[in-house]
Order: sequence, then C-alpha cells, then structure tokens
Amino acid sequence: VKLPSGAKKVLPSANRAMIGIVAGGGRIDKPILKAGRAYHKYRVKRNSWPKVRGVAMNPVEHPHGGGNHQHIGKASTVS
Repeated sequence: VKLPSGAKKVLPSANRAMIGIVAGGGRIDKPILKAGRAYHKYRVKRNSWPKVRGVAMNPVEHPHGGGNHQHIGKASTVS
C-alpha cells in the first residue's frame, strides 16, 4: 500500500479494511429548518413525531391535560 506520505507499507493478505470515507458524513450538521423536512425524516424512521406534551392535551387524552392554563395541577414526582 502506498501511503499519502509516499512511503510504501506491506500488509498481510489476511488484513481487511474499508477504503475511502463514510458516506453521508456531516449530514446532521445542516439544520432541518422546516417542519415538513422533519416530518419526512421521522416518517421513514417510524418515530413518534411531533411529540405533544401532556399538559397541552385534553383531560380525556392525558392525566396532565385540561385546565384553564397549562400546568400539571398536582405533584409530578412521587416519592
């Protein structure tokens, strides 16, 4: 194998390696920016998106739901 420095290195034939760079590297560095792009991303991955908070729901949908303003209404931690 000829290295970028110009040196030659002999490797055993039993060695295995990948050549090149990882495909799609840096893909997550770019911000999504739009809800539509996030929708298509999570639709493929089958994740639950968007995640709706319990306090934003109606009382029939979640124990934290309902009320005149968004608050849990009782202790959220139980010891």
